[in-house]
Amino acid sequence: MILFFKNILIAFPKSIIGELKNSSNKLDKRLMRVLSRTPLSNLFYNLYLFFFKKKNELNFISDNNLFQGIDDEQKVLSELEVTGIFSGFNVKRDIVEQVLESIKDQKFLVNREQNKTIYLNEKKDNDGIYICRYLNPHKNIKLIKNIAYDRTILNIAKNYFKTNPIVQSTQIWWTFSNIDKDGQYINPPGNEFGYHYDVDDFKFLKLFIYLSNVDEKSGPHYFISKKGKKKFSEYVHRRISDDEANKKYNERIMLLKGEKGTSFIEDTSNYHKGSNPEINKSRGILQVIYGISQW
Repeated sequence: MILFFKNILIAFPKSIIGELKNSSNKLDKRLMRVLSRTPLSNLFYNLYLFFFKKKNELNFISDNNLFQGIDDEQKVLSELEVTGIFSGFNVKRDIVEQVLESIKDQKFLVNREQNKTIYLNEKKDNDGIYICRYLNPHKNIKLIKNIAYDRTILNIAKNYFKTNPIVQSTQIWWTFSNIDKDGQYINPPGNEFGYHYDVDDFKFLKLFIYLSNVDEKSGPHYFISKKGKKKFSEYVHRRISDDEANKKYNERIMLLKGEKGTSFIEDTSNYHKGSNPEINKSRGILQVIYGISQW
């Protein structure tokens, strides 16, 4: 009971004030994030659709049939509604190889810096680089655009949102063991690989595709499957520690591993995290965010 009142009187107002003061977001996005972090988020979503949202026009749809393993879209939708995730499908292996070839001559941002870039083949051991990012590759690479606008995935998002989706963004992440110049393993700064939930829209989905073979030591993605409605404390605390996750949700934690091309689509308004690859390991992943508005 004491914890409940602490959440209401201290933690919840603090989280809301933090969102409103975040000047890196426009005012409408700040308001969306505030409303989405409450137990009334679904009500606000439906009100937004009814009063403010014009129907998105899908001007481009890909019919290249790039995915395998999605035989029943209704089953996918049901899994997303119940657990927050659908896995067990993949992009064809030759498609992944073509993606990998297409990004060889593309520069990636280094760590969380905004100006430093490298080609992936320039990555050296013990150079302090723990993550490389390529923002919106679908704008430059037609194959990635075809993946992002795949008809089957768009249909799944449309049925989940109850309105036409938009592709908010795409991104390729390549994570590496964080080793210092003396060869010592160190944790990346901040909350780079901690459990958290996202607030990208009133309702949104993320498609993930592994671009490398991923096992338990390669920095796999973790997802805590949902079970019923969110608790109030889960709205309040956007980030939780590994210890708390293991204690509260141990039986619901999913580790996503597989060969390159392994794919999964999830509602990341539920807790999830990437993990830090161990020594001599790395992980590549393509992410596509689907939402209802471009905030």
